[in-house]
Amino acid sequence: MLKDEMDACQATPSLTQSRTLKQMSQTGTLTREYRHHLLTEEKPNQRQKFFLNQEDVQRYFPKHYTPQQMQQVIIHLLHTWQHKRGYYAAVTAMDRGVGRLLDRLEEKGLVDNTLVIFAADNGMNVKVPFLVRWPSVMPAGQVSQRMVSAYDFFPTLLDLLELDAQQIQHLPGTSFADTLRGQEVCGRQEVVIFDEYGPVRMIRSRRYKYIHRYPYGPDKFYDLENDPGEESNRIDDAAFAPQILAMRRRMERWFNRYVDPDVDGSREGVTGSGQLCSAGTYAQQLQKYAPPGKNS
Repeated sequence: MLKDEMDACQATPSLTQSRTLKQMSQTGTLTREYRHHLLTEEKPNQRQKFFLNQEDVQRYFPKHYTPQQMQQVIIHLLHTWQHKRGYYAAVTAMDRGVGRLLDRLEEKGLVDNTLVIFAADNGMNVKVPFLVRWPSVMPAGQVSQRMVSAYDFFPTLLDLLELDAQQIQHLPGTSFADTLRGQEVCGRQEVVIFDEYGPVRMIRSRRYKYIHRYPYGPDKFYDLENDPGEESNRIDDAAFAPQILAMRRRMERWFNRYVDPDVDGSREGVTGSGQLCSAGTYAQQLQKYAPPGKNS
C-alpha cells in the first residue's frame, strides 16, 4: 500500500518519515489519509532550487549593485509580471488575431484595396498605439512624430476616401492623410485632450504637458523635454507660471468652442467606479456614477 501511495504521489519518505510510518504500521494506526499527508509534505532536502548565473544577470545592472540588490529588483519585476499576466495574454491574443486578419486579406487578394487601422482609446488618448497599413496608398515602414488625436480620425478617413468634408468643418479634428501618404508635415504644435469623462482636462505640446482638475485641483505640469518620465510636477514653479497660464487659456478657449454643454465633463461628478447611465442632461436617473470603491 505504501508503494502504491509513493507511485501516486511521486514522492519518497525521508528517514524520519520512514521511522514514523514503521511505528504507526506496527501499532495499527497508519491510515491511507495519513500516508498521503506524510508523502506530500514538503521536505527540506527535496525542495527544488533555481539558480541564475551571476555573469548572465550582472550585465543588466549597474556595476555597484550587490547580489542582494539584484535579487530585490528581480523579485520586484516578477511581482509586476505576475499582476500583469492577464494584460500580456490579451496583447498576445490581439497580436495573433491581427495576424489572422492580415493573412485572410492576403488569401482573398484584398491587401492593396483595404485600409487597416490598429489603434486604442485608453490613456486619455495619450501615447496610444496607432498603426496603419494600406500598401497601394501608404509607404511601408515610416514612423511619424506628428501630434494627432482621436478626433482627427474622422476627417482623415474622409480625406483618404475622397469624400466631402465640408459638413464636419465645425468639428475639432483635422486630416493627417498627407502624413499617411508619406508627405511628412509638421502639423499642429499641441493637442487638447477631448475627454469628457469627468472634470479633468489636458493640453500637451511637444515639450509641455498641463493637466487641469476642476474646480480646485490638484493640477499638474511637466517639462517633458527634461522630465520624460513625468516624475517632477512643476505646477508651483514660478519659472513656468507664464507657460502654464498661456496653455490653460488656449485649452479653455478650445473647450469653449467645441464642448457640448449637455455633456460637459467639467460638471460631472465622476467617481472612477463606473457610469450607471447617460451623462449630463441625458441621464436617466439621479445617480449617474457608482459610489467610490463600488464598481458598477
